[in-house]
Amino acid sequence: MRESDLYKPVAQFLERRYGIAHKNTWTAGSGRDLAFFAGFGRRKPDVVACKPHPLKPEVHLAEGKLLNIPTHGFEETVNQLDSFRSYGDFLWAVFPWGSWSSATTNHDRWISQLQGRGYGLILVGDGRAKPQFDALPNSSVDHTKRKSLLTALLGASDDPIFLPSLSTETAETAIRAACRVAAIMSGPVRDVVGKNRKESTFSAPFVTDQPVFALGDVEIGQNSYIQGDPFGTYLKDGRALIWVWRDWGTLRNDEKSIRTFTSRLPPSDVYFYAENDKSEFICRPLSELSLDGLKETRYLGWFSLGRAIPVSDRSLAGIKSDVRRLIQWVRER
Repeated sequence: MRESDLYKPVAQFLERRYGIAHKNTWTAGSGRDLAFFAGFGRRKPDVVACKPHPLKPEVHLAEGKLLNIPTHGFEETVNQLDSFRSYGDFLWAVFPWGSWSSATTNHDRWISQLQGRGYGLILVGDGRAKPQFDALPNSSVDHTKRKSLLTALLGASDDPIFLPSLSTETAETAIRAACRVAAIMSGPVRDVVGKNRKESTFSAPFVTDQPVFALGDVEIGQNSYIQGDPFGTYLKDGRALIWVWRDWGTLRNDEKSIRTFTSRLPPSDVYFYAENDKSEFICRPLSELSLDGLKETRYLGWFSLGRAIPVSDRSLAGIKSDVRRLIQWVRER
């Protein structure tokens, strides 16, 4: 069985069970792009099913793994669902019937983790989805983020949006910053990472209804990304930067590995990114990190480490050299 064999039966189950039109479901590999800012970077769920309603829309998100390596596959699925909590009303874990059945020693612990979070469980066998228990309504859904996902799947609604005017000087500064970051992402970054990739990968913007904006989202290895940040989204200081990031999972599930790595002596210019269940984030120098403090304030979601390349008053050649250096750094972690 391939992982993609899980998607269609789950989509069909959700359509039948919840009366969702086929045109309002999406599966990975369907040819339609549906990547959005969740957890850290742009995420793609495996199955999305939406039931539009002017007052009470309903979004189901499902994530599936093969469980070839049982413990890792299960934890990865839970991590992904955790990062989607603010987007979906109902969240589902999906696994093959056969591999689930062969991991009986883990069932009690796995079921407890899923039910503790309100996630449903679907097993797929013989081309059919077999629900084991239903997902519960998600109390952590963020209505703004859910709307952004509905927009990505169903198209933008025609709601009026108020935009305050910028001063002429501020607008010109923002334009220059965005243009410079776009030129760097599609120039030096693309040269280093690989010109064979689509140019839109390096310069396409992604936004959320919160004040989050970045240019490009370029994977450079497992759990590693490069992003252009023309407006200082992460540090909230207005500086244009190029970020090289490495994901470390969630603090909720991966504390041991996060604590082990951050206890070493990394370069002094490393920043940490931590997120809570409402997708609110903190981004600060690693020297200020307190994992116990993050746990106390419930920043238990996605945790990442990154280094930034300044853009202002820099040549393209110098930035290109820094990109190479930081890619080497992130690949050594």
